[in-house]
Amino acid sequence: MNKYFNPALYRDFIKRKLFGDRESYSQTGEDLILSLFFRDQPTGFYVDIGANHPKIFNNTYLFYKWGWRGINIEPNPERLRLFEKIRPRDINLNCGIGEKELNSDFYLFHPDSLSTFSKEIASSYQNMGHRLTRV
Repeated sequence: MNKYFNPALYRDFIKRKLFGDRESYSQTGEDLILSLFFRDQPTGFYVDIGANHPKIFNNTYLFYKWGWRGINIEPNPERLRLFEKIRPRDINLNCGIGEKELNSDFYLFHPDSLSTFSKEIASSYQNMGHRLTRV
């Protein structure tokens, strides 16, 4: 990779070119793209699986600010407490979601956006040097 290339600056440049100074909470402007489709819809409903944080890098917070409501599914209990505080109109669930019901370990990492239910992925993250904070 070119040592002068900064992906974050490139991402921000693209967002500014496409959307100007419009407010975005998503990591790469996904909320702005969706807002083009839903700009004339004053109310709506969303489901955010693996929501992580109620504002930062969040694809639904812009719609919450518009007055929409939804369900946030987040297995990290500390993050869920933030949802309950910052987004009280939403239904906030402290669980994971999958194709079948089971009890599974949740591997919490720093940064917590890497947290996973997969033992294999957790092991891979540890091999890359990411710190497992608890299971």
